[in-house]
Amino acid sequence: MATGEVKGETQHKTFASYRTSLRKVFYIDLEKCIGCKSCEAACARVHDGSPRMYIQTISEFNVPMHCQHCEVPACVEACPEKAIDVSPEGFTVLNEAKCVACRACIVACPFGMPRLEEEKRVVVKCDMCIERIRQGLEPACVATCTSGALMFITCIGCNICVVSCPFVKKVSIKG
Repeated sequence: MATGEVKGETQHKTFASYRTSLRKVFYIDLEKCIGCKSCEAACARVHDGSPRMYIQTISEFNVPMHCQHCEVPACVEACPEKAIDVSPEGFTVLNEAKCVACRACIVACPFGMPRLEEEKRVVVKCDMCIERIRQGLEPACVATCTSGALMFITCIGCNICVVSCPFVKKVSIKG
């Protein structure tokens, strides 16, 4: 029996990227994050005191948690008011003026990143500091990261980081 053959069928496993084109994405080196939360503080400064990302400790790792800015975002589809859209740069952004705090995006997001800001009665989420990016700057969290754990890189969809990259999914193809 040839490699990959199973009961007369040939199966090949391959990896397909969520990204169909070059895009800027967050890259997180978990080994470098020291949990100082300078990224949270920088995010809060840019967003009027309300951080749109946070550090979560999982096992012994400090993990910066932020919107994944999905290529096909469930939050956009779920929002009945069309308050969330994808920017020309490919980032998922929320228009707080249109948001009615129905929480549909919170339920739809597989990463649990949009959150309700009780005081304002509006949902908030990471916007990748889109205004900073449009000025040629990095997102505030990346620019402030003291350990170099957060980076803003161009994802080429090469799948080299397929084992740990949060932007890839496994696809089984029968041939």
